[in-house]
Amino acid sequence: MMRAMRPLRLLSLLLFGTSCGVNGDGVGGGEPLSAACATYQSYVEDTCGLDFTEALAEACESRIRQITTTCSSEEADIWSSSYQTGIVCMEALGYCPGDDLSAEASACQTTHYAEVAELERTCLGYETEGTRVGGDTGGVDGFNGSCTALEPIAYNLEAPASNVVSLFDEQVSDALPLGFTVDWFGTPVDTLWVSSNGFVSVAPTSEGCCDPVALPKPDHLNGLISIAMTDLDPTLGGTIAWELRGEAPNRRFVLDYAADRAYGDGDPDVQAQMVLFEASNLVEIHTTRLSAGSAVTQGIESLDGTEAFCDPDRVQNDISLSLDAVRAHVGG
Repeated sequence: MMRAMRPLRLLSLLLFGTSCGVNGDGVGGGEPLSAACATYQSYVEDTCGLDFTEALAEACESRIRQITTTCSSEEADIWSSSYQTGIVCMEALGYCPGDDLSAEASACQTTHYAEVAELERTCLGYETEGTRVGGDTGGVDGFNGSCTALEPIAYNLEAPASNVVSLFDEQVSDALPLGFTVDWFGTPVDTLWVSSNGFVSVAPTSEGCCDPVALPKPDHLNGLISIAMTDLDPTLGGTIAWELRGEAPNRRFVLDYAADRAYGDGDPDVQAQMVLFEASNLVEIHTTRLSAGSAVTQGIESLDGTEAFCDPDRVQNDISLSLDAVRAHVGG
């Protein structure tokens, strides 16, 4: 059964981004916005009085491109129509991102999101929340990738990190320098991007949304550290913060992650810490708490999406964890 999704996801499935604005000429003054994104821009600016940022516009257009290039023209038209109708519905209720979800708004988004979600499941391969996909040998959604088991280790949380990353719902951070270089499945990386939805990417991405993906799988999101990849909203409760610790050549990049599910009650459903080690090329994930409630993916993936460290039970599956820790050696 599909859960009622929170309105910002219905309206955008996107990110709330940077401080730079976008005019009616489109992203960065280029091509005009699509009809769906123009409707969203009007809602954000005219109804809610918020900035329609360049990052928000690009994320919207990116999703439109995914739909139009992957789905049939008829399916793309249905998606766009349902998307816009949902915005109009929320607009009529005077609802804006960050408002409390009323019964009327919940019914509105549930009705109009159903077609959007179904099309994303059939066209883009996204799975409905709560549905597990996969097998006992690793490689899911029909991809025969190589999935090496994560190594269980003793839970040992470091002190909280100090540099807060402020993210809205469905947002990806700016590039964060690791402060050192890691051998990532044979490729040197020194930067990562943090998503509000419980994952980190060592490849540039603006895709912050939404449901847990299969591992391994070459797709629009690769090079992942999925701490607890699911539909989360850190603005409802929790903090994301990072810190570089230690001295060369034994430095550590520490990322604290706490966030509530998008339809949650303000009590963080995910409390975890990721540690990336300079000298050993180890990645550790220490989970203080992961409450059940929707499908989650936890694992680590190569830049091309053909290799991963994962446990099939932790790929697109509804699980709960407490004082749990795993690690993987990502060096080539």
